[in-house]
Amino acid sequence: MNEIYLHAWVYRDRSFKDCLDAVLWNGYNGIELCKSHFSTQTDYATSIHDLHKQATSQGVNIGVLPLRGLNFTDNHVVLNDEIDRGIHTIELASKLSTPIVNCMLGYLPDASGNWSSAGSSIADHSHLAMAVEYCGKVAEHARKTGVIFSIETHMDFLHDSATASRSLIDKVGGGLVKATLDIANLAGYDHGESYQNAITILGSDIAYLHVKNMVRSSNSISYQCRLSDGDLDYTEILSTFSTLGFSGPICIEYSGNDDPDAVAASDISHLRSILSNL
Repeated sequence: MNEIYLHAWVYRDRSFKDCLDAVLWNGYNGIELCKSHFSTQTDYATSIHDLHKQATSQGVNIGVLPLRGLNFTDNHVVLNDEIDRGIHTIELASKLSTPIVNCMLGYLPDASGNWSSAGSSIADHSHLAMAVEYCGKVAEHARKTGVIFSIETHMDFLHDSATASRSLIDKVGGGLVKATLDIANLAGYDHGESYQNAITILGSDIAYLHVKNMVRSSNSISYQCRLSDGDLDYTEILSTFSTLGFSGPICIEYSGNDDPDAVAASDISHLRSILSNL
């Protein structure tokens, strides 16, 4: 059975200790860190070390580190600083024996907050060229250290869709960049593909899954859903992944406002039930 992680985002309004308690109580295999629990937003290394110390003292595995970077700029000195910070995150993951760095790179929001008019839908060739340079250098360092460098299909970023992720993966080349597929994110904007098309596009480059549910109507999007509710049928989705032989970790990333203790318990129970019947 795939390893199941809990995204610390689920506990973004609670303490990191509460998140660790939920991991232990519900039998998660590990955790993906979230910047909400960082002690400082300017010194990521210190924050990650602090959280790692807390986690390991409780016997909790940190399976994934976050990397948000690549602020688009014409200043090459600034770009090189961004690359250095990315490489430092990779080195930190290697030192802490954390196998995956999950990346959100190249923030391109729409002024009105419309995800369908943001990210790859407004990117140009210069954005992609800068991302290729960044990923080529940082992901090459990841390869050398045995860390998986994975870009998430996340709204407002350059690689928000499977198609955009595929383009970046191919342009960097060498198998250096992998994909974190978040199907619920894709369902939230017009250029996001169906899960079937996303799997076809990304194929064996999918290294990691985020799972949550959502409801989209003609004029609203809500992520106030447990995994068993909403528009997405995870029995069908995970059956497809099982058929393809996907063996990577799956991370529960509930994004609503229900009690996180209740969600952490109910979502892993539902996910285990699906996986055990595949």
